[in-house]
Amino acid sequence: MDISMYILFYRTLVTLGAERAAELADLVGFDSVEMLEGRNLYNIPDEVSARAVRSELDKKGLKMSCYSLATEILSFNEKGELEGLAEGLIQKAQRAVPIAKELGSPYFHHTLVLNLNSELHSRRPSFDAVFDALIEGATKIAKKCNEQGMTVLYEPQGLYANGINNFGRFYYEMKRLGYDVGICGDVGNVIFADERPLDFFKKYAEEFRHVHVKDYKSLGKIEALEKGCLRSKSGVAYMETYIGDGVVDFCGCMDVLKNIGYKGAISLEMETLGDDPISESRKAIKKINEIFVSERK
Repeated sequence: MDISMYILFYRTLVTLGAERAAELADLVGFDSVEMLEGRNLYNIPDEVSARAVRSELDKKGLKMSCYSLATEILSFNEKGELEGLAEGLIQKAQRAVPIAKELGSPYFHHTLVLNLNSELHSRRPSFDAVFDALIEGATKIAKKCNEQGMTVLYEPQGLYANGINNFGRFYYEMKRLGYDVGICGDVGNVIFADERPLDFFKKYAEEFRHVHVKDYKSLGKIEALEKGCLRSKSGVAYMETYIGDGVVDFCGCMDVLKNIGYKGAISLEMETLGDDPISESRKAIKKINEIFVSERK
């Protein structure tokens, strides 16, 4: 099994550099790493930097399982009206493609509209109203990726292309247009569309090329959000918790992956690893391996 160092890799790279990040991934026992980059490409800004990072990974026998870019492809004004494509950010995403290629990543995963604020979302146009623009913006990035021999991955994220129906409509339109695309099977994000991760896995697992694992506990419809909390479309507050301890049917989702013979990487997307991230990461790796090899009726 390929278990990938994700959030911890990015954070270590930013604070301590590529050499230490690669050393830590090897020390903890990860099989690969995944890069998370911001839309302004601050951390690995060019192909020269990418080659330096890849060199450090090669020394430890580590591969780049996926390159993820947190970005936006639509632009809205203060009233919530759609102004059009976020052309500047799309161009930066296109510029990130050869960087990802140089890192050795087979996949380029990017977000579409990051917003998880349901009040803000309610002031914006409907999914139907922005659908054509979503497709137009996504195709500009997908074309660049495919030209570089990279598969584009999408995950259910935000409040537009999330949930079984909305995500499927977007994803299958990209496939219909002939782009080489796949799904990043995020095990938690659909709860923010007030749906069950297990249902999403059952529906789309055959399309998964990469997987993110995490978990959340529900705090109900509290008025004031605690630090680190996120709210779903219907107003339910969620806080990250240890995998298997929250509302995600983690074992059920892993069973779906086993049943389809999933062979891709599983990235540990835990934002909170406490005061001992090495120990917590090792515990998570152990748990994922145990769940994946166990037999349940």
